[in-house]
Amino acid sequence: MADSTTIDFTANQGGQGLAAQNNLVKFEQYIDAETTNLAAASYALFDVPEGHMHLSTVVEVLTAEGGTATADIGITGGDVDCLIDGVNLNGTAGTLTWSGSAGTAEVHSVGGATAGYTTPDGGVTFSLLANNALDAAKFRVTSMWLDMRGASTFMGDTA
Repeated sequence: MADSTTIDFTANQGGQGLAAQNNLVKFEQYIDAETTNLAAASYALFDVPEGHMHLSTVVEVLTAEGGTATADIGITGGDVDCLIDGVNLNGTAGTLTWSGSAGTAEVHSVGGATAGYTTPDGGVTFSLLANNALDAAKFRVTSMWLDMRGASTFMGDTA
């Protein structure tokens, strides 16, 4: 089927159109449990605005806890391990754990049951659930999202 010769949505957008926008959004937190001891509890980590699709979340151990220490990352008050389930914070420094790398895939990971998860209206707060008290671990959480909200408002001259 040929495109319409009457209306051309690519007109006045240049070669790439609106595709030249940078819609990749990175959320990152550095957590130092040696400086700020964490009880076995839930802690707000980052707020993701509405209309953002989850790509991947990674936890990088910088300093091991020195004892049993696991954590989950997920929706505050909801699915508490939908991004990361049971990351070992007592792992060797430099260990990376990404969503979907566990034996049971996190549901919002690329290979999970709800792959392509997009935040609803109003956005979502994601939290770190420390399953054990932490007083030595240092780690970084990086989460990548794609802003799926549109930006075009003007179609241009279609004549």
